[in-house]
Amino acid sequence: MRASGSARVALVSQGIASSGGFALSVLLVRTLGLERFGVLSLVLIGAAYAAGLGQALACQPLLSLAPLAEGEARRARVRDALWMAAGLAAIVSALAGGLMHLLEANGVGLRDRGVGRLAVTTLVGLRALAPTLRGALFTLGYGRATVAMDALGSWGPCVGVVTLGHFGGVSIASASVVLSASAAAACALALVALRGLGVGAVPGRAAFARHWQSGRWLAGNQVLSWFGTGGFHAATAAVVGPAGVGAIRAAQGLVGVLLVGCQALELILPGRAAAALAEGGRSGLLRWTRAQAVPLGLAFAALGAGLWLSGPWLIEGLFPGVDPDLTGIALAGLAWLPAASALTGLLQVSARALEDTRPVFVAYAVSALSAAVLALPLVEALGLAGAAWGFTGQQALFALLLLLSLRSEAPRLRRAASGHRIEGSVSIRHS
Repeated sequence: MRASGSARVALVSQGIASSGGFALSVLLVRTLGLERFGVLSLVLIGAAYAAGLGQALACQPLLSLAPLAEGEARRARVRDALWMAAGLAAIVSALAGGLMHLLEANGVGLRDRGVGRLAVTTLVGLRALAPTLRGALFTLGYGRATVAMDALGSWGPCVGVVTLGHFGGVSIASASVVLSASAAAACALALVALRGLGVGAVPGRAAFARHWQSGRWLAGNQVLSWFGTGGFHAATAAVVGPAGVGAIRAAQGLVGVLLVGCQALELILPGRAAAALAEGGRSGLLRWTRAQAVPLGLAFAALGAGLWLSGPWLIEGLFPGVDPDLTGIALAGLAWLPAASALTGLLQVSARALEDTRPVFVAYAVSALSAAVLALPLVEALGLAGAAWGFTGQQALFALLLLLSLRSEAPRLRRAASGHRIEGSVSIRHS
């Protein structure tokens, strides 16, 4: 698959997945109400964390390592990644089942324990496997299958929820079954497309070590996110209740439309950053970063302001019967998240171009742990507004720490450039 074709497939797939996620959020809020949607959202958050682990430990190493090989060697690396993703899926599925059993023993859980628990544990495992299946399709050039997998996985649940609503109503357990069935169908489609790969042997220690070396920091970031964003979700559930979690997730669905733009930039900016580095060196890259930051931040801030101002109309139109004040409070804080995310994405691209990702991990660790410590006090003091502004504040702190890290790089580069000029003048005089 050519680079332009790869970028096009990635953009189309992301657009399909994001639009499907938005439509599903709207349907679930309308059919379940904020409180039951909040309970289901806690399940979906757990599935998203499982997907993040699969992305970090299997998919991202695959996308980094497989292009370095050709032919059968590349196919072998794809098989290794799929084996690892399958093992991870089994582990997180078992952990999810154990956690649900523990919650049910303490009086917290789904009413339909048998079907609900099976659906949730299956969903968590499939969400951990799906990123690597998608990455395998993408790596081997199966563009149409990649798009079809995303379409089935994101829009299949929408069809299922509409069908359930037509024939008798939607419950948390039945929605979980629909989500699990759609994820299973999407994964099955990918496996059919990849049937020519064969099963292969279980990867050895060297393959595991290679993936761990490549994915351990990403996995660390994923675990840290559990303490950051997970802390705000847990605090909201404990202090405000499930309806508060539902309001946060509904507002995040609206904001997610703008976040698609941030994700598209992740495909566009790396090439431009590499060009700036090639033309002007490290100092040229930093100048390019400064030049992009202001218009990018202002553009997304303006879009966020428009979303916030149109919030009452959007909430009334998309979520009839839902408490507009609760969702409006959540949207007021989250509307500025895309601006912070766009700046964070730009700064991360610059850090990766400099081949120094340690500041990214340190900045993320500080912002996530700060959020974990402050989540409960903020929500207790400010209620739902504390959680909504906390999500945006965590991302803004991440961007600020990355900016400070890159700014500290600039004086060192100026000193190095000055030293090179002095050495050049001395060598000319001696000659």
